[in-house]
Amino acid sequence: MDLKKRDDLTEPLSQEERSVYFQTIADFILQHRRGHLFLTPHEMFLIDKWLQQQIPLRVVLEGLRRAAEFWREKRKSPRTLTLVRVERFVLAAYQAFRERKIGRQRKSDASSEANFDCQKIIEVVRPFLSPKNQRLKPLSPYFKQAVALLQQKKVDAPFLEELDEKIDQILLKMALPEERQAAEAEVQTYLQKSSPREVKKLLERAIIKHLRRKWQIPYCSPYLY
Repeated sequence: MDLKKRDDLTEPLSQEERSVYFQTIADFILQHRRGHLFLTPHEMFLIDKWLQQQIPLRVVLEGLRRAAEFWREKRKSPRTLTLVRVERFVLAAYQAFRERKIGRQRKSDASSEANFDCQKIIEVVRPFLSPKNQRLKPLSPYFKQAVALLQQKKVDAPFLEELDEKIDQILLKMALPEERQAAEAEVQTYLQKSSPREVKKLLERAIIKHLRRKWQIPYCSPYLY
């Protein structure tokens, strides 16, 4: 299947498909930017992040097209059209894509599949309702809220995403110096050419990712499974 027509990226992409994903995005942005033959390390990091988030290629391109149109309307220099500056357009396109997907699911008779997904998440988060690790106990109330929501007939998906964001903020606050250093080491390559504001965001994402991986902390949102 043409990768541009593929909306479900839950199955791992082949190396060839990953190359197509990266190259298609790179070709688009470099063609519109003009004058720059290569992507920056931070831009490569963003593409990898979008792939890890399972954002379909066509959705990324939709966001990039809107960004390019915005740049033309505002008469901004094409040289300033970087993935870092237009990430908000990609995320907005992804949010719209997910909302459309939710609408289709609500209209379709797919309740059994939804229940299966919810039950799966409940089982995954169950060990974190009363974690043995003392450091993880502050997360317990949020996972209990998630289970309560997942057991309802109508699941409030946006609220589950808010719970994930709250859990991420707690992880940021509880990160130890050595954990912050380990996370920083993972993205050191991307920090060298980033602005102070971008560095802060990169480090925060890296710390959250590091701690979630370290303790195998699950997500509450059904759209991340």
